Amino acid sequence: MVAFLSLGAVRHGEASRGSASRSLGALVDGHLSIVVREQDRATVIALDGELDIASSPRLEEQIVRVLSSGAELVVLDLEDLKFMDATSLRVLLSSHQQAQQSAKRLVLVNVGAQVRRLLILTRLIDVLSVLEGPVELPQS
Repeated sequence: MVAFLSLGAVRHGEASRGSASRSLGALVDGHLSIVVREQDRATVIALDGELDIASSPRLEEQIVRVLSSGAELVVLDLEDLKFMDATSLRVLLSSHQQAQQSAKRLVLVNVGAQVRRLLILTRLIDVLSVLEGPVELPQS
């Protein structure tokens, strides 16, 4: 189970430590929760709620922070993402490009039907790294 930390703890870089994974914090607002945790050799960013023009900048900040921290693999877990609008696609694309430029990898997992449709319609399904089928990420 992933522990949620207060926003103050995230800002000060505090995190709880587990055996297989380490929670780096959670940011929660009215319609999107972003949980960041280290897991083995990857950093997982799990989204829960709605990703739109209002919440996309927070996701972008988290991805930039994680890529800057030295993570070689960043996994965006979209299993609990209920909605994503077209403005969020810019964040995914620019984050993907930033990862490539720094010899890192950004992958999307557990992509739901609504998000998959948006990626197909915009043809970003062929650009972004999307793992097919449900992917189970172990939690500590």
